Amino acid sequence: MAKINELNAGLELEIVDSFGELTFLRMKNPNRVQDEETGEWTDTDYRYVVQSSKQLSEETITIPVSIPLVELDFGDKVELKAPHIELFAFRNGRYTNNYIKITAEGIKKVTDVKATGNGNAGKANNDGKDKAAAEGK
Repeated sequence: MAKINELNAGLELEIVDSFGELTFLRMKNPNRVQDEETGEWTDTDYRYVVQSSKQLSEETITIPVSIPLVELDFGDKVELKAPHIELFAFRNGRYTNNYIKITAEGIKKVTDVKATGNGNAGKANNDGKDKAAAEGK
């Protein structure tokens, strides 16, 4: 059973300082619950998998289904609206495994991987600055 760190009821943080740029990778199946009376399954949360440039890891972002689903392509740079982190600890014999759960009130596309045509979404909005820098201007 997971133990939630009750000393902090979640952390509000500066997402850019902690995770850097977030790159969309894929969607996971939504979290679902089953109604005990009818047996129907209901989606509760959408789960987006993003890669963090600072943590060098994949993070799963959980967003409630009350927020409309956002269609994203692999490699799109994204931002989170009102991110919130919960810390979990699982006892494993003499060791403890720590995990985080990231929830947000929304996700939005910052740059579109298709806009560049070469799959380099990070340079979609630089307005030629890289070319000027290469020429020494």
